[in-house]
Amino acid sequence: MSFTKSESIGNLLVQHIPKELILALQEAFLIGSIRAYHGVEHTHPGHVKNVLGQLRHFELNEAFHTVMQSHNLEVSELKGNNIVVAKSGIWNICRATANDEKWHAVKRSRARQLLAHKNMFIELLVYRDLFKNNIEPQEGTVFFVTSFSGSMDNMPEQPVAIQIAVCDSEMNNWLFVEHIEQFLERYSVVGKMGVEKQIDLAKPSLKKKGRGTGTLG
Repeated sequence: MSFTKSESIGNLLVQHIPKELILALQEAFLIGSIRAYHGVEHTHPGHVKNVLGQLRHFELNEAFHTVMQSHNLEVSELKGNNIVVAKSGIWNICRATANDEKWHAVKRSRARQLLAHKNMFIELLVYRDLFKNNIEPQEGTVFFVTSFSGSMDNMPEQPVAIQIAVCDSEMNNWLFVEHIEQFLERYSVVGKMGVEKQIDLAKPSLKKKGRGTGTLG
């Protein structure tokens, strides 16, 4: 699986996802990770890594869900091992956890594979020269990936990185991957240039149930 960075996709993310939402997610993921770590303080050493993985899933999902609700965005039900999906502009937003550089666990989820299929038209932003008609994408999926070291001896209490990533429709390649700190700088560039305004995402949406399906991760 290759990792690239399409500026067209980056611009589309900035256009439809407010900076305030990115900042809130960044903080929430850090807080959720710390809560998960403290939750294994009295766990037997033989179980600690497994329990920590479970707690990260629940704490990060809850943090993600809370942020989306506080920003009045449509978000799926928070329930068990289900993947939580929110909607901002054209983007379906969900999260994933990785413990290796190639993000194998991210791709294993059937629910994430189905969400990735929504990126068929997003691919045109990268491969548009191969097609006669330039079709503007109406929907896509972006993943917020919290990466951990995989070791209890190296920063187990927080992610080593939080990255914003968009894959192709088959999850064979990542078309856009950027660390959240670097991505936040894009909003300053947009503000100075006065480029396209972000769409108004302040209007409350009905929270649909039943979209959160998937496996733990």
